[in-house]
Amino acid sequence: MDQFPAGDTIHRVFGKTNSGDVYDELHVFSGDTEFGDELNYEFETTIENIRYIRIETTESPSFVSWSEIEIYGLL
Repeated sequence: MDQFPAGDTIHRVFGKTNSGDVYDELHVFSGDTEFGDELNYEFETTIENIRYIRIETTESPSFVSWSEIEIYGLL
C-alpha cells in the first residue's frame, strides 16, 4: 500500500456473489498505516460464492493506492 503521510486509516472490504445485487461487508481494516504496509486477514470460516471484491478507504490522512491485492480461496 502506498500512503504519505502515515496515519489512521479505515479500509472496508466488501464481497458480492455473481447473482447478488448488494455488496456485503466482509472485513474492516482499521488502524495506523504507512507506505509499504501489508494488510492481511484470514477468515475463520469459508465465505462461499463470492465473485466480486470491492475495497473502500473511508478514512485516511492522504490519498491511498494499492500496489497489489491478492485473494486466496477454494474454487
